[in-house]
Amino acid sequence: MAKNRIVHVEIGGFDGEKNRQFFGELFGWDISDKSAGYSFDLAPPASLSGHLVELGAEWGAYVTFYVEVESADASLARAGELGGKTLVPPQSLPDNSRFAWLAAPEGQIIGLWEAPADA
Repeated sequence: MAKNRIVHVEIGGFDGEKNRQFFGELFGWDISDKSAGYSFDLAPPASLSGHLVELGAEWGAYVTFYVEVESADASLARAGELGGKTLVPPQSLPDNSRFAWLAAPEGQIIGLWEAPADA
């Protein structure tokens, strides 16, 4: 088994349906209703999966992870249309990749990663 690979992501919030719609529409994820919350595969056919859960106020909304996108600018624009907001605009890295942060409607912070154009 490879070390340090992400194998699961959990997104906690108060409104599961709102989160399902936002993340499903923003990233094109197929999010299905399961008994333990909403389940999704992040990168089929890879084994990376995750779920959305509705929790009480004592936990609040939480998550931070990076999603590889074709265009950080386009993803931030789409996030804005869906009720999200830009926290950190696209920043260039030495390898010519870019990253940005956005806040989902419930406040979860999501990182976007755009591969270098020559990758």
